[in-house]
Amino acid sequence: MTDRVSEHLVEKVIERYRQRQLEPSELLALDEHLMGCAACRWQMRVALMPPAVPSRLQAEFASMARDENDHLPENQLRAYLAEKLDAVDRELAESHLESCPSCQSQVRELQLAMSIADKAISVPANDTSGKRFRNYLPGWLREFGGGGNWNLTLRFAGAMALLALLVWGVMRWRSSTTEKRQEFAGGPSPTASLDNKLPEPSPQSQPLFAINDGGRQITTDARGNLTGVESLSAEEQQTIKNSLLSGQIETPSTLAELKGKAGSTMGGPNSNPTQVWAASNSTLLAPFAEVIAEDRPQLKWKPLEGAGTYVVTINEPAANYREIAVSPILTTTRWTPPRALPRGRLFIWQVTATYKASDGNSQEVTAPAPEAPEAKFRVLTKTQAEELARAKQVYESQHLPMGLLYARLGLLKDAERELQALAARNPKQRIVEKLLRDLQNKRRAIR
Repeated sequence: MTDRVSEHLVEKVIERYRQRQLEPSELLALDEHLMGCAACRWQMRVALMPPAVPSRLQAEFASMARDENDHLPENQLRAYLAEKLDAVDRELAESHLESCPSCQSQVRELQLAMSIADKAISVPANDTSGKRFRNYLPGWLREFGGGGNWNLTLRFAGAMALLALLVWGVMRWRSSTTEKRQEFAGGPSPTASLDNKLPEPSPQSQPLFAINDGGRQITTDARGNLTGVESLSAEEQQTIKNSLLSGQIETPSTLAELKGKAGSTMGGPNSNPTQVWAASNSTLLAPFAEVIAEDRPQLKWKPLEGAGTYVVTINEPAANYREIAVSPILTTTRWTPPRALPRGRLFIWQVTATYKASDGNSQEVTAPAPEAPEAKFRVLTKTQAEELARAKQVYESQHLPMGLLYARLGLLKDAERELQALAARNPKQRIVEKLLRDLQNKRRAIR
């Protein structure tokens, strides 16, 4: 089927007709087109035919579709109007009438004549003078008056005169609807179609904001239309759209497990410095309550005054705090495990410092102390690490997609760095500031 409505109907018009969604003017134009196009009548009939039509009816319909000049005889039309046809013949007649404008017109003429004739002309029952006009009537009308019923014949002739006036008036009215008929058939405007008359969508909303990022401009309107990120994957585009419209950063639910129990930091002029070091939330610097991408992270902590050596221990809570790695005796405040840690798992770590007490004996103290939060961190899975490595190669110069990806993976420190860079490039863009504040609040909530 062609899309040019000037030649044939398009499928969407037939479907709208089936769903009874056409406007009155569209129905009129459809009727006009079907009257002059046998191919579209066939297509409309096939589309509307019930799934299980008797074979006799299908054969009759196919025959009618092949020969447009094969019309119902007048005596069969009269029998149809008089309801004298059996069920099968009546179904055949109705099927033919649905696709044959000529027979439809003849049925309308007969119906109008039979309804108007009795009122249009009154002829006395004993008046036989009408027989004189027999030789002046057309053959088909003489046949209609066969059997001596010439009073009915005269009434019918008068009704036909009234019908002629009615048809003339209808044709004058239809001539004023040429432009509407062009929605289905050819006319002065070759591009006219039904679809062209449908309501046009309202103009696209103005952008809510435009963000400059990596030499590109990212825009979003109230409808959620996003531009400037066409090179990103569908998932990444959806993440950006959600964040820009909501002003919130997507983070993983696993961040909740990084939050340790609430503790109290010891302090004051009379506090023991060693106890303060062990109980302080800021003694163990990194990684602390965060997700990391490296499977061999560098662990860093603050020094204890008077301490000479340190030992670091890494344990896995899910395995009954099984010891995963232990450092040798260290004299520095940083250490990297010699072997990679298992990916996708949660770990805790602690530092034991050895120092000399006031009595000269060696003492040990471990941070964090029992009353302080545990120092937890999680390592990305292998799949997540590979996703991040690919993104760095493709989107490294784009701060917004990289920042949202870091946040989605749980790398909040890296995400904050990217959004700060984005805010510096868009100092007056409030949505960027809102995203940055949301991320910072979520990061503080787990520490």
